[in-house]
Amino acid sequence: MIAYDTNTANHDNWQFQNTAFLAWLNIQEFTVPFYQMVNTNTDDDYNFLPAVNGGPPTAAGFSVQGIAGYAYTTQICGSVPLLSAVNAAASDHWWTTNPNDHADVLASGTGWVDGGVAFYVLPLDSA
Repeated sequence: MIAYDTNTANHDNWQFQNTAFLAWLNIQEFTVPFYQMVNTNTDDDYNFLPAVNGGPPTAAGFSVQGIAGYAYTTQICGSVPLLSAVNAAASDHWWTTNPNDHADVLASGTGWVDGGVAFYVLPLDSA
């Protein structure tokens, strides 16, 4: 995972956090693409599943950067939920497969709210 720190003066501070999950570069059985989107006004990036009609998703203020990978829409084949948190004040999103880390972020009192399950991925220990 790479996070963008919007709190720096020049807004040019990408930080490698760690690998959070396993996904595929190419379509596999039962997988769907997830897209990277960016808001050029806030430099916020976000990963989405495709729209219901199978095309790229849409979100106000965001443009599609392309397919980031392929994942499951349901919990199958040993997959785990990729949990998301959103901090609207910081224009930031955060993902983890660790429920305890997710709960800690939400309980931190720093503006993070539950973003739900983004999609289902394979855990790192499945490599």
